[in-house]
Amino acid sequence: MFDLRSARYFVAVAEELHFSRAAERLMMSQPPLSQAIRQLEQDVGAVLLERTNRRVALTPAGEAFLVECRALLLHADAVAETPRLVARGSRAVVTIGCVASVMTWPLPQTLALLRERAPHIAVRIRELDTDQARDDLLRGRIDIALSRIASEQAGISTRTLLRDEFCVLLPATHPLADEGGPLDLARLVDDDWVWLPREISRDYHDDMTSVCRAGGISPRARHWVRSIASQIALVGCGVGVTVIPRVSAVDLPRDVRMRQIRDPAEAVVLAASTRSAPEPAERLVVDLIAQVVAARGHPVRAPGPGN
Repeated sequence: MFDLRSARYFVAVAEELHFSRAAERLMMSQPPLSQAIRQLEQDVGAVLLERTNRRVALTPAGEAFLVECRALLLHADAVAETPRLVARGSRAVVTIGCVASVMTWPLPQTLALLRERAPHIAVRIRELDTDQARDDLLRGRIDIALSRIASEQAGISTRTLLRDEFCVLLPATHPLADEGGPLDLARLVDDDWVWLPREISRDYHDDMTSVCRAGGISPRARHWVRSIASQIALVGCGVGVTVIPRVSAVDLPRDVRMRQIRDPAEAVVLAASTRSAPEPAERLVVDLIAQVVAARGHPVRAPGPGN
């Protein structure tokens, strides 16, 4: 029967990808561990690990199961700590700093899941810009940054949650708005563009620039905004065109059209960052965010945030 011990065994093997090292980490011998993993696979009705004489690898079922087991173990640790926290009259408090574009997804869904699975964790929300998130994390003003910190920085650990392609947004009245097929950005070289300053989010700004350069143009930025929501709104006003991640191009206003870009570039759209040694409650929240992203049908790529 699947239990917490089975979950701990599986996580150790999945992280080490080596039965002997996993057994050493668990302070047990290898044969009982191998037997426990075989029994676990029978209990869950799926092959979780591919085994050969040379390597151990996770199957797709194993990758999905690993995410759930990590969250389960973090939740179990938090549950075990709850009586002591309550006895002291305290609760775990996690402050999430997030950019405006996550306020409709995945933040609300994560908070609902958190209330269900870890009601002892109190959450505080602070809206911020991506570049502000780095400083706020290091200074302890926030515990988690839900944004698009794609570049590495000392003292910060970043987990990529979603990579996505960029698309182009046009006013509904634009001559190219309703053409079929992918659009060559070079055809927009004479258009005015809605742009986001680099001091708001250097990663997002640089991704936008790279997408346009790959399309053979240097955008003529005429209108400057601080969020994706404002990019969409100004395109709807008919003052210019812009590029945004496809995941953000949902429920667009009637006066905005989305076109696929020919040979689109992929970039980090969403990531969760913490200080290098996060608390258990912080790790649990990050895992729940990852589950919400995965549940929407967007693949969670290898661990590596969005405005």
